[in-house]
Amino acid sequence: MASWLATFNKLPRRKLRTLTIYRDACRRSHRVLGTYLALKAWGKRVDCVVVDRHSLFEYLGIKAMRGQRLKWLETDLKDFFPFTKALYRSPLAHGSTYFSRLPFPKQVFDGKMYDQERIEHIQAAGLRTAPITLPTESRMITFLVSAAAGMKSSR
Repeated sequence: MASWLATFNKLPRRKLRTLTIYRDACRRSHRVLGTYLALKAWGKRVDCVVVDRHSLFEYLGIKAMRGQRLKWLETDLKDFFPFTKALYRSPLAHGSTYFSRLPFPKQVFDGKMYDQERIEHIQAAGLRTAPITLPTESRMITFLVSAAAGMKSSR
């Protein structure tokens, strides 16, 4: 966090404003995502949700997950899911991301596994877990508005 702030403070005013606008937009999008994931987790009666790379990247509108964006995502979803674990297929290729309301059981991230195998492994260790596929942001917001109004949603 300190390195981010130091870099942030050294930027020219115009770039600083652009970066601030971008960070605010990311924060809003992340909070929408967190609310959606929390409601889906509640509906599925689980404490941990798994979002695969393709679904997450498509929702965020990115092609690669940089370290800073992942830190922002973790920070912005901390109120909903205090525990986050990003898995990588290779040192630079982001895989799936696990968001949990409860601490992860020990050693559930040891070794290479497909997500479904890992979900079963995590559940066997006592943490209720489910995969979540993300809709577009507009469908997500429609779902959240319907839920807030107490209306049944098709999603």
